[in-house]
Amino acid sequence: MEQIKRTLKDSPAARWFVLFVSSAVMFMNYYFYDALSPLKDLMQTNLGFSSSDYGMFMSAYSNYLLSPSYRLDQTYSKQAIDELQTFVNTYPNSERVSECNNLIDELRKKLEKKAIARADLYKNMSRYQAAVQSYEIVLQDYPETQAAEKIRYHMTEAQYKLAKKSIYSKRRERYANTLELADQFLKRYSDSEYADEVKKFKSDSSEQIKSLLNG
Repeated sequence: MEQIKRTLKDSPAARWFVLFVSSAVMFMNYYFYDALSPLKDLMQTNLGFSSSDYGMFMSAYSNYLLSPSYRLDQTYSKQAIDELQTFVNTYPNSERVSECNNLIDELRKKLEKKAIARADLYKNMSRYQAAVQSYEIVLQDYPETQAAEKIRYHMTEAQYKLAKKSIYSKRRERYANTLELADQFLKRYSDSEYADEVKKFKSDSSEQIKSLLNG
């Protein structure tokens, strides 16, 4: 299964093949139920088979399988999450609910990873304002993230570097924002491996603000 997932993530051709096959399966599924409608009640009673929930699940699962690497466009991931959540809401007693929730968690982690990578890219490109905003969005959209400490460190670093490269009229405000972020970080993660570096950002920002006030 893991090998199949890797192949789908790395090969556009494989994802299109899955889309074709899934579409064909769904078509045959609906045709099957229509053609054999006299047996439908018997199948539902003895096999737990329902055309509606099966079709909805397969549609969502097809998008899950088509979800590529986090580096690529995540349209299929978002569609899969929406459809899987719709399935859970529509059929809360289905035996597939647990699987749906696991798939949703996996896809959300992929979206989170992409969002962090985008923010990191902005920072590495010295687009510090965009980086700070992107890190903030990650924390808002994924409050349960396990990477919160690192994200807050990078956000403080980006804000500090933004202040340093700012025009004179904006430096005071941006250094003040750095102080605020640094205080928040140190309050949350006093024993962090990044604490000493954040303290430097805080100390220098304080000195810069004093200099600006006296200048």
